[in-house]
This record gives sequence, structure tokens and C-alpha cells, in this order.
Amino acid sequence: MGYRVKVLLLENSRLYLVFLTRLFKELGFEPVTADDLPSARRYLADGGFSLVCMNMYLRGCSAFEFVRDIRALAKHVPVLMLTANKAPPKRSQAMSAGITEVIYKSSIPEMADRIGDFVRKHLKTHQAEGRILYVEDSKTETAVISKFLKSMGMEVDHHNTAEAALEQFIAADYDLVISDLLLKGEKSGLSLVESIRHLNEQKARIPVLTVTSYDDVARRIELLRAGTNDYIVKPVVKEELKLRVTNLITNKKLVDRVIEQQAQLYELAITDQLTGCHNRRGFREFADKFFSDVRAEGQPVSLLMIDLDHFKLINDNHGHDVGDKVLYAVGTYLNDVCRQGDAVCRLGGEEFIVMLTDCDRARAMRVAKRMRKQVEALNPEELTVTASIGVTTIPGELDSANFELAMSVADQAVYRAKNRGRNRVSFKSLGSR
Repeated sequence: MGYRVKVLLLENSRLYLVFLTRLFKELGFEPVTADDLPSARRYLADGGFSLVCMNMYLRGCSAFEFVRDIRALAKHVPVLMLTANKAPPKRSQAMSAGITEVIYKSSIPEMADRIGDFVRKHLKTHQAEGRILYVEDSKTETAVISKFLKSMGMEVDHHNTAEAALEQFIAADYDLVISDLLLKGEKSGLSLVESIRHLNEQKARIPVLTVTSYDDVARRIELLRAGTNDYIVKPVVKEELKLRVTNLITNKKLVDRVIEQQAQLYELAITDQLTGCHNRRGFREFADKFFSDVRAEGQPVSLLMIDLDHFKLINDNHGHDVGDKVLYAVGTYLNDVCRQGDAVCRLGGEEFIVMLTDCDRARAMRVAKRMRKQVEALNPEELTVTASIGVTTIPGELDSANFELAMSVADQAVYRAKNRGRNRVSFKSLGSR
């Protein structure tokens, strides 16, 4: 197994050392054992460790004393202290000294669980990847930070003014914006944040990390009020930058996933699962607003009410599975032939309705007659299926019409078609009897 991260182990007990070595190997670490404090200091000075795990009682000094050496040699490396002493003063003393977490030596399975939980929460976070818009006017700072971000697997676009950055931000998709507070040009990093927060909802929620030379309370409040998600004070510590960038991008992608799942759930809620058309609920939610929008533009709108003839006989004679396949074939055909902007709904049972936008009476009749012929030619399950279609059109100049009235008239038209022998198209205009 190839290990990517190292853990330094300092443990007096041979039994616990064997257990810890095996445990950390299973967790993906390369365990390095220090037999004495000078060896431990040499290892830490060489670098490359992601974790230190040690007994509270070390030969030659206490863990509280040794942690000062750790913080001097590898100040960002977390430290686990193992102890059988559960006295609160000891825990408080450990935290004050700089120890990250205290693990009690109760049972070996419990220790394994505690250490595993710590590693998964603090050291095994996945490597975030994303596209970053980096705004910085210092060439030296840009070179250093851009190189570091790219080493993290990030795609980095750079601009040295807020004006150019905002234009790029609007044109492309990003997972994070990192901006210095002070920039060339008329706009500052603060103005950039405010401009981003006034864009459309999708753009406005992109996280922003502000880099600043100021570390006073008033400036922090000012940044947060403007809409920055986080800030980092110069000189930038790379390990801190890595954690802040990773957290912001990870959280952004989690939000993206939640929004995507919500959209999928909503789509399921408004879609007829058998045919893929809108269901009645989805059609009503969509149709009222859409109808108002196209009517406001003065477009004619036509409705086609489609009822499959003698569908009950198909279910009775061939079974509901065959009936479902017939409905699926008809729904798929209607979805395929309608233009983008039109809407198809299965109202329930064997009834469908089609809304045709920017469609006058002549075109609506042509479309309906073609649909009637194509439904008859579908031959699903080797069955001849026919449809009666009722059509109505709301002229563009008619301001008083509403969707409820149009639905009612189309429904009357389909009954007229059925009464005249089925497998035909019937038109009924608004206001006619």
C-alpha cells in the first residue's frame, strides 16, 4: 500500500505502539516511531508529517513540554495526546499547551473509533477542485499564490483590477473568488464583493475570500457586511489559505448539490412518471404564468385537448401493462414533436393537453390533424390507437381571455369530436356555442 501522509508516534507501551502502528496503516498513514525525544525533534525538523500522536508521559519530559517543540518545528500539525488520566485539569492543561485532541486510553476498540473519527474529520477531507477567479495587483503575490492554488488542483484565472474581474466573473462560471482588498483601478475588493452580491441569484451566491492587510474589528465587520464569506490577513499562510479555500469550495459544491437535488425533486413532482409529460399539477403551475407572459407579448396561443378513443377497452382486453405502454408511446410522441416553448401535459387517464405558443388557428389545425394521423400510425403493441382532438385558439388581440376559459373551450371541442364519430379534429372558438 502506498502511503501519502506520515504520522509521528511517541508511545512508551509496546502493546499500544503495535496497536497504533497497525491502526494508522489501516487509515492510510505511514507510521514513523520515535524512540526518544532527540529523534522526534529530528523527524519533525525534516518535515512531511501530517499528525503527531503521543503518550502524555514521555521519557525525559512531559507531553506538555514537548508540544512546544512541535509548535516551533511544525506549528500547523495536529497533535493527539493519549492518556488514561481523565481529570479535567489535565485536559484543560493539554488544550492550553497546544494539543489538538485528548484521546483516553479506555478500551482499544474505543480508542480506534476516536482516532478514526478524528482522522476522517480533520485530515481526510477530500481534495477540493474548482475554478477560482483571483484578483490581485501585486505581481509577486500573484505568482506565489497562483502557483500554490494550482498545486492544489485549482484552475486559476487572474485579473489585477476589480473592473476586469467583474466582467470575467459575469462571463464565466467560478467556484470561488479570491480578491485583495486594495486593487488598481477605481473599484476596491470591497466594491467587487458588493457588485457580485447584486448579480442574479446563481452568481450572487458564489463564495468570496478577501485578502487584506488590515486586521481590525471595524474592517472585518465591513467586509462581512459587504458579503464576503471569509477573509485572510497578510502575510498569507499557505496552510491557512488551503483550508479556507477547501472549506469554501467544498461548501459551495454541497450547496450546488442540494439545489440540484431540489430541482430534480421538483421536476419529479411536476412530471408524469409514465409518459414524461407534465402532470396536471406541473402543467397548472407552468401554464398560468406562461400563458400570461405570452399573452402580454400579444401572441396567439392554441390549446389541443387530446383524448384516446375507447382506451378503456384496451385496458379491459389487453391489461393495464399494455395500456401503460400505449400511453407511454403517445406521450413520448407528443413530447418529441412539440417545439421548445410548447408544453405537453397528461391530465390523467387517457387525456393529454398541448399548449402551442405563437400559434394561430390555421397552424393549430394543421398540427392537430398531423398529430391525429401520427397517433393512428404509432401502432403501439401492434394495436391501432386513435385520438379525438379538440382545438381552440386565443387570438393575440383578445385581452379578456384567460387560461381557465381556454381549457374549458378545448374540452368542449374534444367532446364535439367524440360525438361526431371519434378519430377526428374539432375546432371551437372562444365565445361560440
